Amino acid sequence: MKINWTFGKGLDSRSFSEAFLNAPEEALSQSGQLLKSSGYHRFVYRLGDDLVKFFEFSSFFEKLKWKRGFSAPQKEWNILKVMSEEGLSVPEPRALGFSSEAGKIKVWLLTKYIDGCVTYDEMRPEWQRADAGERTEKLAELISGMHAAFVIHRDLHAGNLLWQPAEKRWYITDFQHARRGFSTRVQLEEDLTQLQHCLGKKVPYRLRVVFLKAYIWNFAVATGTTETHDRRDWHMVWREVADMLLGYDNAQARSRSRRALKRNRDFEPVKVWNGGQGYLKKGESAKLFSDLVALLEKRDWNSDQRVTRFEREKNTTFAVYEHPHGRVAIMTRAVRIALWEKLFPCFRRERILWRRMIRAVLLHVPTERPFLIGRTDNSLTYVFFQKASFSFREAFQMAGFDKEKKAKLLRSLAQLAARMHNSGMVHGNFSCDSVCCGDEGDLYVRDLSASRFSSGVSWFGRVKDLSSLLASADGNLSYCEQRLFLRKYLANLVDKVDVRLLLSDVNYKASVIISDEKERR
Repeated sequence: MKINWTFGKGLDSRSFSEAFLNAPEEALSQSGQLLKSSGYHRFVYRLGDDLVKFFEFSSFFEKLKWKRGFSAPQKEWNILKVMSEEGLSVPEPRALGFSSEAGKIKVWLLTKYIDGCVTYDEMRPEWQRADAGERTEKLAELISGMHAAFVIHRDLHAGNLLWQPAEKRWYITDFQHARRGFSTRVQLEEDLTQLQHCLGKKVPYRLRVVFLKAYIWNFAVATGTTETHDRRDWHMVWREVADMLLGYDNAQARSRSRRALKRNRDFEPVKVWNGGQGYLKKGESAKLFSDLVALLEKRDWNSDQRVTRFEREKNTTFAVYEHPHGRVAIMTRAVRIALWEKLFPCFRRERILWRRMIRAVLLHVPTERPFLIGRTDNSLTYVFFQKASFSFREAFQMAGFDKEKKAKLLRSLAQLAARMHNSGMVHGNFSCDSVCCGDEGDLYVRDLSASRFSSGVSWFGRVKDLSSLLASADGNLSYCEQRLFLRKYLANLVDKVDVRLLLSDVNYKASVIISDEKERR
């Protein structure tokens, strides 16, 4: 098997062992340490001081990309050489080899292994340290230098950013999806959007502002545009990145939920009570599941000693089940299997509810951890681990005349509503009873059976959620408290909203809902 090698600057065949150059697969199997294996036939090894990425191309499209010169290892090799010449912190490109045999193309990409480094993910608990601002500015300088060199990473997440404590230096890795050439402002902001998506709210707001200001200034220095630099530019970039982040978050959540549903990584199908079917969260207690099924098979299961709370309203039942392996809440709704569910099993309501819960979790909307979804001929049951002891209505009433506690609860509720709508989620049944409150004041949403997800929340969906919430209060919130809630809600929104129009529409819709409920009574 003949292997063609290309070496980095200042290196030749004498820089590597002859055994590896002649038979790299055998050398990696004997002396290499497998670090990672992923899709697209890629394996990552450590061999001494080198990091070896092994690719195997067998499909027509992959071989065509290699012949055209824009396959993943070729792009990474070329970009690493360019960035090394620019003096940017990237792993040193050492060698690129390939062989063609039996209709397959095998490629080995060697870079210098960066020892003793930590990823951005692993550094998150340390962002409260005094030198966090300095490290943030160094990261901004590196990313702005990369963009000034006409390189767009296109996969700039926290796992591809490495910090070397000994050198006090950042490194950027994994340029397989990168592209080099003239880039527009939107393409530059796409990298920042990907990074913001991975970091979320785990990095303090002040450090994100420090990063953006330092990035804009260093980019102006690298491109020679300091004369036209405006210190207020970061406000505009922040707004544009936030607008792009909403669509990116939803696209990522949509693809992840689709993969989770296809590969069934999170839930597994099980048989439940009364001959029904359902989905069980993988890795949870089998004893809790068996005891729960045995409990719900009984007609008078609400009289069990472990059932500490039982409420029934119309077609919905809510109960709390105390178990040694965890306290779970049980929500049961009387629902018959429709004809379209029998004809199209993929549209059954338990599957739809499962996908909605996964989307909410992936979008970081505060919800209680699901445990089991069960479906019988006449009911749909949703079981989750209970983090909250009472609903928002009960928590607000318990606050009594304490204005500070009420204001704190309203601020938390406004942040929760804004987080849902910023994520493109419309609850559909948003009320004081569908929001629960934990012992530490944390709020969670329940009952996602009517929720909808999209790239952006429509005006009707926004008004529907807010008006149903205010209508469910039904006199418990004063006019000043309603204004406080809506003001904090608008302050946490990413979208630009007409304040006066929103207030008038929400108040009008809430009054209509209240009058309709009074007529029904």
